[in-house]
Amino acid sequence: MAELTAAGVPARLFAMPVLPFLTDREAALRALFAAARAAGAREAIWNVLFLRGETRAFFLDFIAVEFPRLLPRYRALYAGGATAENAYRERVEVIAERAALAAGFPGRSRADRITAERPARPRQLLLEW
Repeated sequence: MAELTAAGVPARLFAMPVLPFLTDREAALRALFAAARAAGAREAIWNVLFLRGETRAFFLDFIAVEFPRLLPRYRALYAGGATAENAYRERVEVIAERAALAAGFPGRSRADRITAERPARPRQLLLEW
């Protein structure tokens, strides 16, 4: 990243996905964001892991093999569907925003970025004869 920014290429840190119970600690996020900022990133964006379709089974199988103690926690956290429960996502949002601000980035989640960068909706024209 430092070589890219030194060459004039604008860079963002995409901290996605934040993996529950693995990469969601504030100290780890602070270190990641600080390193990206030092390398010239102009923005940090984050989002918690979401598990859709076949990805869900594949990832949970990976957790079962590599981190078996976490499997019950993942199943509970994602019991409602593809996204982690709201309380967890909100907690990570607070932690990540605090880490981003500490590193000198504007606090901006994936949802904020999508909202800000979404193209304007075209105005519906009337069909008049």
